[in-house]
Amino acid sequence: MAEPAADDDQAPEDEPGDEFHFNWPAGNYAPGEIEQFADGIRKELE
Repeated sequence: MAEPAADDDQAPEDEPGDEFHFNWPAGNYAPGEIEQFADGIRKELE
């Protein structure tokens, strides 16, 4: 059976530069704001 064709729109997860694709929305937040969100979530989970 033939392997399915690769999706050219998605890069492999280990490809350098992938962090840009996953983190680009963070550019709309003030410096440190993402860390504040993360700290709040960590405290709620404790």
